[in-house]
Amino acid sequence: MFRVSVIIPMYNAEHYIEQAIRSACQLDEVGEVIVVDDCYPDGARAICERLSKELPQLSIHDHPDKKNHGAGASRNLGVSKSKFDYIAFLDADDYYLPNRFKQSARVFGQYSDADGTYGSTGSVCEDEVRDKYKEEVITTVDTLLAPVQLFWNLAPIGNKGYFSTDAITLKKSAFLKVGGFNTNLSLAQDTNLWVKLMIACKLYPDSIDEHVAIRRLHSANRHTNKDKAIYYRPLVYRDLVKWSIWNGIGWDYLSILCYRFMLTRIKSIRLLKPKDLFRYGILEIPHYLFCTIFISMTFPFLLYYLLIERKK
Repeated sequence: MFRVSVIIPMYNAEHYIEQAIRSACQLDEVGEVIVVDDCYPDGARAICERLSKELPQLSIHDHPDKKNHGAGASRNLGVSKSKFDYIAFLDADDYYLPNRFKQSARVFGQYSDADGTYGSTGSVCEDEVRDKYKEEVITTVDTLLAPVQLFWNLAPIGNKGYFSTDAITLKKSAFLKVGGFNTNLSLAQDTNLWVKLMIACKLYPDSIDEHVAIRRLHSANRHTNKDKAIYYRPLVYRDLVKWSIWNGIGWDYLSILCYRFMLTRIKSIRLLKPKDLFRYGILEIPHYLFCTIFISMTFPFLLYYLLIERKK
């Protein structure tokens, strides 16, 4: 039977958490909703405790030290507490639509090798954010792709769409296989995980043309300025390179990841502070040397990909 554990990391969510929880609990496929309290001083915890008396699927968990650890660590903790073989994530200020898991159940039933499914997320804008987004922000994959095509076509490598955290459904075994969210990364923990899943697992589309969840855009959303994203992006690729080496990932994947690490590091040099020069300069020399050598060894493939295959 297809039953899903839904994990909700909760931080600064007093105004939204009830809708998020109820949107998950009302779904037949949801076996449990796990809220992980990431320690924000508002009334969200009291709301969850009230709802837990009404909704038997709901449980509330804390980090062992009862401190703030971020969304990635909270999701990892939630997965460790889950009871079912399938997992999904929902941000505390977003909500599921009634069709959230209908196609996911069908895909897992149809493809025995499926490790996960992905769908489309729509959006609603609130407060001053309405002035920024004149049209609905849709997060989806633009075209039907076989699992082996995802890495090459989706962001951050390709340009045919994005995964949405609210619309991913995974076998728990697949999540654990790639190590979950890397909490050593300050940014883009989700992107880092999606790339690993695209390489190591088989992910199938469920509903890319019809939204299965709604992302709420508002002024309290966590925002990352462009310079900060450029500053930290090389660390995402550095981790992916190391992970690929340790897990024996194919040379073609590794070639692209080495190239992206070097490219993003070059772009970020202007943002490095003097205190970073040792950490991201001298200590990264082994990474620079390895990536440079590997890129030179696979240069014909890399050139073909950049000039021809990527533009298809």
